[in-house]
Amino acid sequence: MKKILRIIGITVLILLVILLSFLLYLFIRMNLWEREFQANINPDYLITEISNNEDLVKKITLYTVSPEETNFVTFTPKEIGQLIFNSLDEATGDNQLNITDIYIMPSKGKWKVCVRVKLENFEVFNPWICIDVTKDEMETAQLYVSKFTFQGIDVGKIYKPILVNINKGLAEALVTVNENGFVGRTLENIELSEKELILKGSKY
Repeated sequence: MKKILRIIGITVLILLVILLSFLLYLFIRMNLWEREFQANINPDYLITEISNNEDLVKKITLYTVSPEETNFVTFTPKEIGQLIFNSLDEATGDNQLNITDIYIMPSKGKWKVCVRVKLENFEVFNPWICIDVTKDEMETAQLYVSKFTFQGIDVGKIYKPILVNINKGLAEALVTVNENGFVGRTLENIELSEKELILKGSKY
């Protein structure tokens, strides 16, 4: 009996050591990733606070009410960051989860969008959550998320259904937006370039 208990105890101890070693590895890896990530941030694409950009509001309004049958509007990465920041801040409201930073890395056909979150009662760890938003060459307003990372850890590789669910949600959101006229136009195409997002829409 003592021998069995001893074996169980040793097994549990080994498992705990393995678990702690894995957690330590993750902690070190995430800290190294964050240090490198923040060292390479372009401040031109970093949003750190809510912004009431009147020019941005005016741009969206003019696009929506334009008498043109087909119209285009462009947004810089910083403007998209401001829209995302404001939307997420409204969505979280008074919850314990707060948005502290939005950062966008634009490239042709793919924008990496990163959000830094802060837990109200957990000041030590403020992780970055990033998604790679991609757009193919076809004329469509459908966007896809090809990668989802948490503090540099590729969650999409570990749990693939998360990408499926995100992309399903994006597809359903586009249908809802177009059917209900939330933006005043039918969204026909979105283009992601190195410097701007180009949105094409037509009147209902």
